[in-house]
Amino acid sequence: MSLSDYTADQLLAEFKRRAERAEQEQPIERWCQDCDNWRYSRGDDDTTPNCLKLHKMSFRMPEDYPDSEEWGHYRRDCADFIDRSPDAPGPDLTAYVPKPAPPAPPPRRSTRQPARHADAVTVPAPAGAQLMLRPMHQRPKPGQRFAVYTKGGLMRRACHATRIMGVGLDAIVIYHGKYAIDESEAIGWWPERAE
Repeated sequence: MSLSDYTADQLLAEFKRRAERAEQEQPIERWCQDCDNWRYSRGDDDTTPNCLKLHKMSFRMPEDYPDSEEWGHYRRDCADFIDRSPDAPGPDLTAYVPKPAPPAPPPRRSTRQPARHADAVTVPAPAGAQLMLRPMHQRPKPGQRFAVYTKGGLMRRACHATRIMGVGLDAIVIYHGKYAIDESEAIGWWPERAE
């Protein structure tokens, strides 16, 4: 097999794998946690960088965790590395106060019955209401207020119609509050007097 048998992406992926393997096999002489510029994290929500010099660090995680193998953050040839004194204090978690959780967002106001359509209610239809109905195919005029009688025996009051026109489209949509009515559930409608 020759190199021409591989795509450029396959060759680049192989170069990356070999570089990572070589990096893993190369011993690390100085670990960042042994530096005087290292800052221990104080909790899971502590997002402050661990390096006081804000250097980008690499992290080595051994695959099999042998007792003799070290792991942690490192930076090769760091010019700011200062040996930490052996008697330097370790992490101090006693005085740490975790950040409070952000406040919950306020609950959204229900839009089922918007305030500007407070009279758009659904009530049981009165007896004999079906005798006064106009069929749904006789559309109400746009802007007209009317009530819709449903197959479930309910009356949706304060409905209004909107005319929608477009290329090859001329239709009337009936709204109850801000929601369009499914006309397959309606039997008919009748006008309401303006109050």
